[in-house]
Amino acid sequence: VINLVKDMDSRGKIVAAICAAPIVLEKAGLLDGRNFTAYLGYDKEIKAGTFKKDFAVRDGNVITSRGVGTSIEFAFVIAEALGIETGKMRDATLWSVVYKGTRTSGNRDKSTISHRHKGNCSLKIE
Repeated sequence: VINLVKDMDSRGKIVAAICAAPIVLEKAGLLDGRNFTAYLGYDKEIKAGTFKKDFAVRDGNVITSRGVGTSIEFAFVIAEALGIETGKMRDATLWSVVYKGTRTSGNRDKSTISHRHKGNCSLKIE
């Protein structure tokens, strides 16, 4: 699995991990210098990268999410990374109503600008 993850990353392919799975990304060296999220508590286990309390985080080709409760946002971020417009899907699932004014963090490069959807950005769970 580690070699597969490294190979996918070296070819610029999307690498996605949810819940505790970002531990694999760390062991493969993919979190070095990147933002990520994971199930709460794993922020203390994972030493590489910068942990964010967002639902989903995209940093380049690496996409991470917190767990089953954030899987809808995780799916939207993966779809967007594949070039799929998610606005209508978000509206159809009432995502825009329930989480109005909120969003995930991340972007296509390593800057700190939040990935944007309808002008909204960065949902922090405290």
